[in-house]
Amino acid sequence: EVTFDGFVYSRSNQTFDIVGEACEIGFPPGASFKQTYRSGENVTLDDIAIWVYDNESHPLLGLDPVARLFTLNLTYVLSPATIPQQTQQTVSLPQASISSMGALHSRQNCSHGVGGTLGVYSRNGLVSASGLWIPYPPVGLYAVHFRHPGFGSSTVFQFEVTVGLPFSLRFLVRPPATSTPMNDVQQLPLSLQPVLLLQDIANNSLVSSTLVNDPDFYQYY
Repeated sequence: EVTFDGFVYSRSNQTFDIVGEACEIGFPPGASFKQTYRSGENVTLDDIAIWVYDNESHPLLGLDPVARLFTLNLTYVLSPATIPQQTQQTVSLPQASISSMGALHSRQNCSHGVGGTLGVYSRNGLVSASGLWIPYPPVGLYAVHFRHPGFGSSTVFQFEVTVGLPFSLRFLVRPPATSTPMNDVQQLPLSLQPVLLLQDIANNSLVSSTLVNDPDFYQYY
């Protein structure tokens, strides 16, 4: 193809991108993840994909050939009343004890590290965590933190765990083993009336408000 300036150009154009050094991670534009899970014997999370960006927030993707090791760890807030409206953001949550539950696990591409953390390598500017699961989680807000020592901030995927299906009963108030009869027909009322609590398999309490219009409860019992 000949132009008026006398130069000859080919008919094919080669596109290219100009990007900087990798320095942060974040969710892809328009990313959507499941944000509410029902507690159970183990709760499996949806696959989580994180992109590597430069300091101008350009995604590197295939222009980032370096395989970087990212660590994943789990924190949670026990009180559902403290759950914020936004559930996907880069924030710093207070660390909480996870002694009452198992650590974060992976069935697929993550390696297990020290202290309940997981490790996953980036591939072509993509950090992909698959098959994540949590055993017997208490009700509350959870956060999976993605971190790299060379990046300044962590990226957090947040989700809520709600009460699971009914599984067992336990006494809140246990009645006495015997009572004194008044006569052959009547007996004295128990000094302590029994109070029972319905729980799911993770020992979360099922209050009456969680059972209203819940078809799973009526199907189960």
